[in-house]
Amino acid sequence: VSHINLIQNARNLRSLSTIIAPIRNRFRKPEPVFKLNLSASTMKLLSSLDHKVHRTGRDHSSSSSSSSSPKKKQKPGDGSDGRLTKSQVENIIKLEKQAEILNQRHNKAKFAKKGIMGGDDNDRLRREIMVRQQLANDTMLLIKRKTDNS
Repeated sequence: VSHINLIQNARNLRSLSTIIAPIRNRFRKPEPVFKLNLSASTMKLLSSLDHKVHRTGRDHSSSSSSSSSPKKKQKPGDGSDGRLTKSQVENIIKLEKQAEILNQRHNKAKFAKKGIMGGDDNDRLRREIMVRQQLANDTMLLIKRKTDNS
């Protein structure tokens, strides 16, 4: 009888965990992300780019949807319909690659923080602050350069 009870308890626990896990995840603190103090206009620009470009990084809008609606004759992807032009998409892909490089640099800085480099806590903290400041400067320059070009 006790074996059957144990099996039933295990089943109940398993079903409970599927209910509890999403709730627990909702209240779990997210990983600390390095935040940039961007202006509202830059954030708006980035979010609009994020919505318009597919995750694959390609512009699918020019091929499929323009052929299905022959109401208006227009050049596909010329920017007149609110979609991104090919050059804008290429700029975004470049930005994403450079952001990935910056992210790798940031990860290296995190490993350095964990004591691979010597020194006491204050030295490590000072170096981490310098690296993060450099990362922020690099990112701001990158964004400024890209917004100036487009």
